[in-house]
Amino acid sequence: MLFRSGRVGGEFEPRFAYDGNGETKVHSETPKVCKASDDEVEFVAAGTCTLVAEASASRDDERVVGAPQSITVTGTTRREKDKD
Repeated sequence: MLFRSGRVGGEFEPRFAYDGNGETKVHSETPKVCKASDDEVEFVAAGTCTLVAEASASRDDERVVGAPQSITVTGTTRREKDKD
């Protein structure tokens, strides 16, 4: 699903290795570093971004939650640049 690193201001569309019928999504456990929507992850600050992938239950499959995965995000935000 993930890259090993990213830069502030970058984004990516997560991909899932899942064969079931449930709807896949990812959520961020570190929203101050990265924000996750249904189909995109955006890097908003430097730090460690931790994401968890999941697939909802369906008629044929149970809900599945993946292990947390982390990405190192580098760079500075516009606010940090303005402090200099």
